[in-house]
Amino acid sequence: MSLRLNPFRLVAKVLASMELWRARQGTDFVLLRKALEKLELADPRKAEVVKLRFLSGLRYGEIAGHLRVSEKTAQAGFYFARAWLRREIEKSSEKGRQ
Repeated sequence: MSLRLNPFRLVAKVLASMELWRARQGTDFVLLRKALEKLELADPRKAEVVKLRFLSGLRYGEIAGHLRVSEKTAQAGFYFARAWLRREIEKSSEKGRQ
């Protein structure tokens, strides 16, 4: 099941949870949306974990049940996705400055 909600709401929620948000209040929402789209292509399940966590407010156990994986797998997927998104945003930001 894929959730289709306002991408700007997702962006705001993801950024709010990231340490990057505090360091860079001006992070471009478009960069995060593009990074999430890349993640969806690279690893749809991890992108789904991000959506379920932030859009639906599900806990790791609920996400695990929805995706039929262990709770640790859901949590690890979220941590990986968060780091992956952060790295993609930083790479895109650096390209934009050059």
